[in-house]
Amino acid sequence: MKKLMIINLVIGLLIFSSIAYSRSTTNKKMWNQDFDYIITEIERLHPNPYRVMAKEEIESKFEQLLKKVNRLNSDEIIFEIAAIVSSLEDGHTSIVWDQYLSDRYYPVKFKIIDDKLYIIKATDEYAEIIYKEVATINGYHPSNVIDKMASYCSAENEYFRDFLVESRLSFVDFYKNTALASKSGELELYVKDESGYYEYNLPIVNGDDVKELGHDIDFSNTTYGVYNYNFEHVSDKQLLIFNYNDCCTDKYMSFEMFNEHMWSYIEANDIEKIVIDLSRNLGGDARCFRAFFDRFAISELNQQGKAFVVIGNQNYSAGTEAAAMLKRLTAVELIGQPTGGSPQMFGNAEYIETPNHGVQIAVSVDYFDTYPNYNHNAIMPDHSIIKSIEDYKKSLDPIIEYVVAHQ
Repeated sequence: MKKLMIINLVIGLLIFSSIAYSRSTTNKKMWNQDFDYIITEIERLHPNPYRVMAKEEIESKFEQLLKKVNRLNSDEIIFEIAAIVSSLEDGHTSIVWDQYLSDRYYPVKFKIIDDKLYIIKATDEYAEIIYKEVATINGYHPSNVIDKMASYCSAENEYFRDFLVESRLSFVDFYKNTALASKSGELELYVKDESGYYEYNLPIVNGDDVKELGHDIDFSNTTYGVYNYNFEHVSDKQLLIFNYNDCCTDKYMSFEMFNEHMWSYIEANDIEKIVIDLSRNLGGDARCFRAFFDRFAISELNQQGKAFVVIGNQNYSAGTEAAAMLKRLTAVELIGQPTGGSPQMFGNAEYIETPNHGVQIAVSVDYFDTYPNYNHNAIMPDHSIIKSIEDYKKSLDPIIEYVVAHQ
């Protein structure tokens, strides 16, 4: 009887091992098919997929990932695919993150300033942490965390990659799936200021709890407009600030309607200087901006010392194209920081979905040279202006200070 039980146990173990091996082999085969599909489709759609990294290197990366698929969960595999796709250095060719990121965040907002990491916003219960420099995140030096997260960010340059990292440092999934999470799941921070070091363990919250942390615009001073585009009249300076935040027309106020109203206002109020703020513009339809450009190009404001364009690392895609157009064809002065988008860019992405696991990836299908013979991977400012942590503390705007002082 005992001998029979041992025989049955051995047979059971063999069957279990056989099933496990079969599932492992099938899983690996299915992922291999998906990896081949990704390479094939990117080659088919993208105008120049291997301008930065050779095809053989991309294939090698997928081969290395294939060896690990049975030790990783599906979310971890997605992140590894994202890292491979990001090595193409095309911001429009990327994992479609909406499909994979949960509505879970940490209740703070980060900013990289002069290679240091600061907290510039927090929910009310953690207000005391605002403006402090981050010393460690979950036991890691901030530079290590930034470098790790940057590897999953599709971008044309380091400026847009910094912007993406700043936003993703608040996403729980970017810690959980990249071996950066703490054991508790909380965000374990050591921060510092001139008075010393402080320790905080920040809990996971849902999206509704951090919604206000995403808004950078104070609408209380807006003279006219909607989020996508609005303007503010600084009346004591005869200065108009045109915030062009999105290259998309708003359903409640078309850009044509807004543009007509703004130019009528400029003419009626003897505006002497204009600031065209593109620093938050992540893109959209480049044709939308043409209505403003055509009016501005023939206006009296199109003169040196009268027109300034604010750019920064969030200025991307069609937003970068608008900056390039203004720099090439008008008398504006670019101020701020380099753009997140390259003047030579890929875009107009199409979406692919792998056959076995339904991994969605956006792939650029067109190439745009918005600034011929411009030998930088970003539009560079004529005058560099960095908003320091002291500016954040004191609610100062060095951009406006520069424009007002500039004669």
